Amino acid sequence: FDCELKGEGENRFSAPAIILFDSYDSRIHKDKKTIGAYHYLEYGEIWFDDHSITTAARKIEERIISKADKSGGDKKSISCTVTAKRFEDHVRLVMKAGGFEKEVIMALPDISKSAYIGITGENCRISGIKTKATGKSAGPDDIPRIAKQISYTDHMEGDFKNLNIDRTRSASTDGIEIKDRLRLAFHTMSLPGASLVWHCPYIVLFGSSDGTVNGEDYREYAFIKLNGEHNGSNDHAVNRFVMKKSDDFPGWEAWKEKNREGIECEISLRRKKNSIVLKTRTLGISIENTTTLIDEKAKVYIALTGDQVALTDIRIV
Repeated sequence: FDCELKGEGENRFSAPAIILFDSYDSRIHKDKKTIGAYHYLEYGEIWFDDHSITTAARKIEERIISKADKSGGDKKSISCTVTAKRFEDHVRLVMKAGGFEKEVIMALPDISKSAYIGITGENCRISGIKTKATGKSAGPDDIPRIAKQISYTDHMEGDFKNLNIDRTRSASTDGIEIKDRLRLAFHTMSLPGASLVWHCPYIVLFGSSDGTVNGEDYREYAFIKLNGEHNGSNDHAVNRFVMKKSDDFPGWEAWKEKNREGIECEISLRRKKNSIVLKTRTLGISIENTTTLIDEKAKVYIALTGDQVALTDIRIV
């Protein structure tokens, strides 16, 4: 983008800057009502000089690569570029403006948060904004880690590896074949940034050649969220889903809070020919789903996944 500097005199500051943030609508918010409504979170404000302001970021480190050349006098217009990449909970920026260049590394609060760049400044006019995707993916060696990786799975493991699921279905357990009767138990805890009722564990009934989610020849038979949502029937199976709230349901705000504190869950399954009955109950939400397979001979597996949740002590009981 181009930046026209409007400062006049020694005491009038004029410069561009960027804001790194997260919000549900990808926009910057300033008033309390919309900050709450769109869950606006500002990580930091970074200027095209040696200054920055850290807000919600865990840490910011800056390295000046080159300073602006003042020999040509004060420029009234400068061309600015920001090159950004992200891997997990770290962001790396290279910022250039009128001969000035610096590298910025930022540690976000956690992996599950999104990160957006907003262009701003003081006493200046921004124009000609262009964006371009490089088509390159960042890897673990592309951004030096400046803060420890946050994990909520440092607990006892059961029959399966503990999972830290930072985004929707970003990780899943191994598949367990359902042959007759099966019961699974596990501990769940929504991550600190979780704020929606569907930030909870999910159940997937599926088939694949290697018994893994999204494996070869993957077919999904049922998809159920423990808050009582489901994806219905599909070409591979018919699902009859029943969700009920019992008298001990605490309300959704309390439900979310108790999930953040951590709770124990149990799932029971029974297969008979082409019918699989699944039952579970979580904090007053009772779910019963009957999956009728189109192909009676199909192998069916169950896996646990979720959104912004840590699953630990996963075991067959």
